[in-house]
Amino acid sequence: MNHGKGVIDLIAFIAVLGTGITLLLTGTKPESLAVIVISLTGLYQAYLHIGPRSDTKDDESD
Repeated sequence: MNHGKGVIDLIAFIAVLGTGITLLLTGTKPESLAVIVISLTGLYQAYLHIGPRSDTKDDESD
């Protein structure tokens, strides 16, 4: 287990959570916040190297 990466992930999670709470408290519309959250999710998936899932077996048959 890589303890250092876990700490970085926790810091990133707290930072994003704090940003979301701050945006809500300052009057950001929930629709705008949803777009921001979806974008940040994509960035986090890119950080973790998580790609789109392909459940079909067509890619393996050749």
